[in-house]
Amino acid sequence: MRVMWETGMGEAGELGSEGDSVAVSVLEREGRTATGTVSMRTLDKPARTKRATMALVLCWGLALVSLPIMFLHFFLVPLFAILGPILFVMRMKQESTVLGAKVECPACGEPNTLGKQAAGWPLLASCESCRARLTITPLDPDEAPAAESPSASDASGGGAV
Repeated sequence: MRVMWETGMGEAGELGSEGDSVAVSVLEREGRTATGTVSMRTLDKPARTKRATMALVLCWGLALVSLPIMFLHFFLVPLFAILGPILFVMRMKQESTVLGAKVECPACGEPNTLGKQAAGWPLLASCESCRARLTITPLDPDEAPAAESPSASDASGGGAV
């Protein structure tokens, strides 16, 4: 599945073919809600190891490059040497990433997009149009069809008389 999203600068980017679509609920501070979809990729252990190792090698490479820089090497080399293992552990613990999201703002109704980021529920965002604070949480698989279908509440007897 190929999904396209639009960044805040108007450029289109490709999310990739490994993303799983997740139905989400968007909550605004006033209590209004809307729905949307988030494209996520689950990382298996080899993928996490590869990403973590790349971060470690990059940090230690920057530490080596920083060695000949006068005065700054007293700060940069220890910084990159310590930051490498910290990033390694953080990347190993990250089991999934958000590739992108399309959600509607409950306050103004405008569509919003999110770019690639670490997955951690709830996701926090601001509306690009009205600057409302949005809290994005995944819907239960059982709730997703009921939220989209108004006839589901009528069939269960919960409709208006």
